[in-house]
Amino acid sequence: MAKFILPLTAALCVSFASAQQGQQVFGLDAPQARILLTWTEAQGQLSGALQLLTGTATASGPRVDVLNQVVRGTRSGSSYTFILENPVKFFGASTLSGTLAKDTLSLMIPQSTGGFTTFQLKTTTMAKFNTSVTDFKAVLTRQSQVLKQQADAEAERRRKAAELEVYLEYMQQAIDSTKTISQQITTIVSRLEATRKQLQEALAEQRKVKREIEQLARDKECYQFNEKIADVYLSVDPTEPFTEAPKSLETPLLALDNAVLNYGEYRKKFLSLGGDAKLIPDERNIVHVSVQDKGKYQTLITALASLIQDVRDARQATRDSADTIKCSSL
Repeated sequence: MAKFILPLTAALCVSFASAQQGQQVFGLDAPQARILLTWTEAQGQLSGALQLLTGTATASGPRVDVLNQVVRGTRSGSSYTFILENPVKFFGASTLSGTLAKDTLSLMIPQSTGGFTTFQLKTTTMAKFNTSVTDFKAVLTRQSQVLKQQADAEAERRRKAAELEVYLEYMQQAIDSTKTISQQITTIVSRLEATRKQLQEALAEQRKVKREIEQLARDKECYQFNEKIADVYLSVDPTEPFTEAPKSLETPLLALDNAVLNYGEYRKKFLSLGGDAKLIPDERNIVHVSVQDKGKYQTLITALASLIQDVRDARQATRDSADTIKCSSL
């Protein structure tokens, strides 16, 4: 995060503008600070104030820290010593020593890591310092705006990247679902083939029972005839377990078509957002149901529906025969 110094507003600066005769006003426009040092002198004793401004330009706007401290000190010739009310982190010290030469006050600040840092304050006025503060504040605001634009651009880039990642995942899920659904369809078709065989056997059984009833009546085998008739009335509809069988392929076939359509929609959206086409999951991995296979499935479904009706008709015909045929041993 870039750091910049925010100048103090004019109102804050004016608080130092006491109209004492001989008041000294020095300021510093540092890359990372704005400093105002004022004092008056009486018999070598200094009395004044220090104002230190630091600021940070951020994407959410400029932040400002303002420090005001009472200053005491002494002067000996051109040498000055200023004692701060409390240690100031910016300086790393509570005592500032320096020399005054014409319009420049050079402060030498000892550093905890060794050596000295020099701050050169220039003679200024409250009005000039206030202008400096205003200008610097404007600079900091512009820098914050730039940071916000950069942050917004980065946020948009990340949002877009995340959205593209989602569509890539959706496309892969669509491909995977076609494989899963295709396996389900294969299983259902195998089960329906077995169902067709069972219905064919049930149809043959119903027709066989009808023939047996008619034959027993002709042979006057009335005891066996009556047993067979009782079995007919007590029997359950053999088509009951298979009533919904013809519809069992509808849902997976529709789901497969939707998965293929979804892949296309996700791909289109991904590309419209500027996604790299090379990253798109290969559509050759999509499992399709061919028109030919769909035709076979429809033929199977039609055959099952027809068989179910045939079995029911044959069962009814058998019951009708049981109701109308009479067996007499005479």
